[in-house]
Amino acid sequence: TCVDLPPTVTITNPPVGAVPGQPDLVVDANAFDASGPYVTLSLRGLGSDPEDGAVTLRWSTNKGDVQPGDVATGTQALGIGTVLSAKLYTSCTGAYFGTVDHVITLSVVDTAGNRRSVTRVVRVQTLC
Repeated sequence: TCVDLPPTVTITNPPVGAVPGQPDLVVDANAFDASGPYVTLSLRGLGSDPEDGAVTLRWSTNKGDVQPGDVATGTQALGIGTVLSAKLYTSCTGAYFGTVDHVITLSVVDTAGNRRSVTRVVRVQTLC
């Protein structure tokens, strides 16, 4: 019997934070558009599969209620690729009051349907 091995995936930027239980990266929003205050962050990752070779890397955030796009809650797609320039938003409304912790997920799926993902927590903050 052949066993299809799962893909591998790694986030190289932002790196893992130094303090367990705290965000991996804390950044200040430094721009503003119609969707609110944000910071542009360079996300970098690697992924491969033993059988398939190259795989498609998909980036997302768990903050669909803050991040503009297709959904109003839950997971919001950020983009595809090994390097992605992503706008991460914060909000001065509701429970956030200027501090939003984005759980950034990098996911891959191989042709056999094996899924792997890895996360980083990025705190985006602003004065409200």
